Amino acid sequence: MDFATKVENDKHENTYIDPNAGKVSLRRYAEDWLNAVILSSGTWGADLGVV
Repeated sequence: MDFATKVENDKHENTYIDPNAGKVSLRRYAEDWLNAVILSSGTWGADLGVV
């Protein structure tokens, strides 16, 4: 089975794993999210403390 056929089969069976998935750390994702949303300063500080 060639690569393209396997990828399409995995997508159809919902077992496909994107090779780019997981390249961003949770910390980086959370920091980017915190910088993108509008929060009060108290909420932002409390959420950043968890990260």
